[in-house]
Amino acid sequence: MNEKNRHDHTLLIFFAAVFIFNSPLTNWWSLLGLPWYAIFIVWAGFILLAALNLKRDPSDGR
Repeated sequence: MNEKNRHDHTLLIFFAAVFIFNSPLTNWWSLLGLPWYAIFIVWAGFILLAALNLKRDPSDGR
């Protein structure tokens, strides 16, 4: 994966996280009565996506 695509994916992940955590969806989550750890699972998913996105590609020579 080239560097430009990696940055594009990072921005998409960032904006998806901002949308999920700073939108009216947060009010909807509070009405669902989810367990206290549900938000941390979503955060862990975004962290995992970011880590996989930043993982070095063995073919890039670094």
